[in-house]
Amino acid sequence: HDITQYPTCPQLGCIRSVKTWTDVEGGDFEIQDSFSLECFGKTFTNVYFFNTTGEAGYLLGYLNDPPQWWQRLFGDQVYPDTIVEFHDDGGAQYEWVIEFQCTNADDGTSVQFTGFNFYTREQHVSDETVAEMIQAARDAGLGIYMDAWPGVTNVTQTDCAYGE
Repeated sequence: HDITQYPTCPQLGCIRSVKTWTDVEGGDFEIQDSFSLECFGKTFTNVYFFNTTGEAGYLLGYLNDPPQWWQRLFGDQVYPDTIVEFHDDGGAQYEWVIEFQCTNADDGTSVQFTGFNFYTREQHVSDETVAEMIQAARDAGLGIYMDAWPGVTNVTQTDCAYGE
């Protein structure tokens, strides 16, 4: 559920997000998100950044110098980003994570943008895991946003090379 992905690209596939910690001036840290997706079979890449805040699980995402077409469609803004839920098997890495991004309209009385990112470390996710993640987002009270147009889209991850 992210209009910057679907329906902006009606033939979407092979989305990948690789997040790493980076140092920034002043000794702070931010997360660098090397992001790629396929649109009509062509791969597009970009790098997002997420500044940490004083609240665990709450980040402020942005694009450094977004392309002109992005600015025309979506503006040049900061995307508040919240880790809504995660499942950890006790290992060093999560099994799955749900991120939610939400911005208000300029008038401050309505929501302008919502985006959900359902991340797993597995490329081919079981229907059971997808259902568990969707239910966790609903349990967090986010069903109203998931059900709003254009709804939640399950993007194929079949035959993805991810540039490796």
